[in-house]
Amino acid sequence: MDMMAVISSLAAASVFCIFLAVKKIRAETNWMHIRYSTTKKQSKDIFAFLYRDAWAMGLEITRNQIMGILAAGVCISIALVYAVTGKPLISILGFPLGFAAPYIWVKRKISGRTEAFKAQLETALNQMASSLRAGQNIRQALEQAAISAEAPANEILGYAVQLLKSGGYNITEAMEETSKLVKSKEMETLALVTSICAQSGGNLASIYDQLADSIRDKRAFASQVGAATGESRMTANVLLVLPFLAIGVMRMLSPEYMEPLFSSGGLVILGICSAVIIAGYLIIKRLGVVEY
Repeated sequence: MDMMAVISSLAAASVFCIFLAVKKIRAETNWMHIRYSTTKKQSKDIFAFLYRDAWAMGLEITRNQIMGILAAGVCISIALVYAVTGKPLISILGFPLGFAAPYIWVKRKISGRTEAFKAQLETALNQMASSLRAGQNIRQALEQAAISAEAPANEILGYAVQLLKSGGYNITEAMEETSKLVKSKEMETLALVTSICAQSGGNLASIYDQLADSIRDKRAFASQVGAATGESRMTANVLLVLPFLAIGVMRMLSPEYMEPLFSSGGLVILGICSAVIIAGYLIIKRLGVVEY
């Protein structure tokens, strides 16, 4: 049984390493990674991709924060595995699971900031359109929108204003540089239409209004999809927790009955079933994601 636990731990660690490798390969083909590498010194930290994603969204994530979340994640994971199995040696399997905690924490912070920016960008675009119709130029409209907006929109738009005031960027370059701060198709579109109109002309105020309407419609559609898929997401959460909760309860009520599950053959079956449960959970969660 001890040997099987060690083998299972090594297998779990291998899967986690493969996950990190895939993330690194995908990141290196992303345009944000290329721009980030020209302005930031690359870190040898295994969580470098988290620092990059946080920086791209304007978040200041320190190594101490990551290490704190990692330590908490590892401790909680080991405790949960021990609560389910009751085997100290098998609880080591929770160690690689704890490495997912920093990833989940950073991604949730980025997701919340991105959604807040989308909501604020609607108002900012409408305000910029009104400023343009009032006779202001694009730079003045951008400055006014940055002053009036709330965080994080004021920080992101304010970054573009700072680039303009530095004298080293024109409006097109400032917008393009700002677009790397957010993983938002709307911000990329804003930079694109601003660039096109700056070069070839056009009714930029009308385009900004249309872009604001488009963002509003997409957010409304996403809310409808979220409401429609809420039951499936709750089902996925229950199906993920329930099997392990049942094993833990049954182990406490009847340890002798559950003992074969933690033998050599039982650990293999438990590992396979756990992998299938997690895969099903990820598939169900993925079905509720709408890309547009």
